[in-house]
Amino acid sequence: MKKTSHSVQNTWTRTLYEGLTAGLLGALAVSVWMLAWNTLSGAHPLATPATLGTLMLEGPDAVEAGVTVHALPVAVWTVFHGVVFLSLGLLTAATVRLIERTPPLIAIIMPLFFMFEAAFYGLLLGAGELVFGPQHLVAVGVANLLAAGVMGSWLWYHHPRLHVHVPTGVLDAFDNVHPLPMSYNEQDDPSDRAAG
Repeated sequence: MKKTSHSVQNTWTRTLYEGLTAGLLGALAVSVWMLAWNTLSGAHPLATPATLGTLMLEGPDAVEAGVTVHALPVAVWTVFHGVVFLSLGLLTAATVRLIERTPPLIAIIMPLFFMFEAAFYGLLLGAGELVFGPQHLVAVGVANLLAAGVMGSWLWYHHPRLHVHVPTGVLDAFDNVHPLPMSYNEQDDPSDRAAG
């Protein structure tokens, strides 16, 4: 019993480490990308966190009136951004552990991921133009994909069993719902037997 308890503790410790690291890497990727985007587009390097922090603290009217970069809105957004990404990292690491134990779940989790991404972009298109403008929406979208790629790569590297489980998990999940046997060919066509 003590061995199982120790094993569970190691699993949670490792999940915590991987999740927090993945979240930190994702947040860092977004921050560096937006810093570069702002700088190269001629804006203040911290224009994005200042705008989003002002939006959080003062609302859309303050953003429409014009944003000046100050420490408080940048700090508020940075903390919020960090907490969101650390939480996403933990959720993603726990999900990866779950997929390792039950590979067919990938067939449920991947569509949920893509639905989340689609919802994010829908929200971004709906509210983002008010805050950013059309060119900046592209930068935020790229930042989101960059974060997903960095976080996913980190977890993929640290979970080599996924390299086997993900492809077979997807196939196994659809194996039971496929209307035809996976070894189906024209010689086995049931309509031929019915006609003959």
